[in-house]
Amino acid sequence: MKSLLLVLFLVICAYPSFGKDIYDLSKATKLNLSGKKGFDGIKGADAPFIDCDQFEGAINGIPGGDGSNGEVGEKGEDAYAYIDDINELSNLTLNQSGGIGGNGGAGGKGSLGCNGGVKGRNGRDGSKGDEGKFGKFYLLPSEFEIPKTNAIRILSLSQLENEGIVLSENTWFSQNGLEKLLNPKSIVRDEYYTFNKTVSYRVELVWDTNQIISDFGDTKFALSLKNGKLDLKSYTGGFLEYSIKKSEQSFFVIIHKVIAEHTVQNLKLKRLKYSGIDLTLEVKQKFDPNVAVKTRFVVSIEKLSNGAESEKTGFIEIPDTLVTKSIDRYFLTIGRLRMPDSFKRKGVKLKILLTVYREVNGQTRARGLDGIFKI
Repeated sequence: MKSLLLVLFLVICAYPSFGKDIYDLSKATKLNLSGKKGFDGIKGADAPFIDCDQFEGAINGIPGGDGSNGEVGEKGEDAYAYIDDINELSNLTLNQSGGIGGNGGAGGKGSLGCNGGVKGRNGRDGSKGDEGKFGKFYLLPSEFEIPKTNAIRILSLSQLENEGIVLSENTWFSQNGLEKLLNPKSIVRDEYYTFNKTVSYRVELVWDTNQIISDFGDTKFALSLKNGKLDLKSYTGGFLEYSIKKSEQSFFVIIHKVIAEHTVQNLKLKRLKYSGIDLTLEVKQKFDPNVAVKTRFVVSIEKLSNGAESEKTGFIEIPDTLVTKSIDRYFLTIGRLRMPDSFKRKGVKLKILLTVYREVNGQTRARGLDGIFKI
């Protein structure tokens, strides 16, 4: 986590939660708190070579991988000024600009086709990242101590039911005019903040379903309070269908339904079929969960050899273009992933680790499936 800068005049006043650099603003001070440039995107993978000797008919080339987007520039650092004479801020030249975005990665090259097949398309170039945001500036009296708050809590449904949960946050007044207070050469957002008050809210559970709460008591999530709004982020256990209502000093987390995790994580590896670029992993869904599910696959493959050191791929995310679904089956065309041709030949034995990410109502759970197959 990036440390916050303490800027003060004559009064030394530090808080344990802040990393602190202290400056005397009775003298000219120049500070660069600008954000760093975002990382450049990664070049897309070149498509694997196709061994044309394995095919008689026309085979189209494999597309190159898309380059990833450049990262957003880093946010400028926040500054806290503890000062009694606001006029002394004119001695401060401050740069809180965000970093520039990273460049997009180049697309990978497509492979040549076989026996008259067309060349695979080159991957798309990633886009340049956005510029980072300006840091914020807080203006406080020299003797002021910012109250400690409790804005985040990780807990289970049973804890929320049985305990009195209180979350709190500090609120701030927003004012314009910072550019006139600082040295004119400063690069800042004109808005600055002064302390308002600490607000607290009680959080209560409302069980609005005929399901038995003890069946899902271990379901864990995080509650976070920010700008007077309560957010819930689910981590483990059941998938929650919920709403949040607010009164003057309370939030009510209303649970309308809980979808048991096992009804969604109901996949198993079935078989491996075909060979070469057509090598396909079949994944069976044991039963229909009767809920909208988004599914993502990441695979790692190990080639097993008797008396020889095994070869492994890294973890590879399978793009949607290589995944098809038919009733209760997913078909993953892993033969078109970037890996050596020796992994795709008939008679080869493979150990496959497939990580499945399943998302319901914006909540994601991961599960690993593994098996040993012979092509």
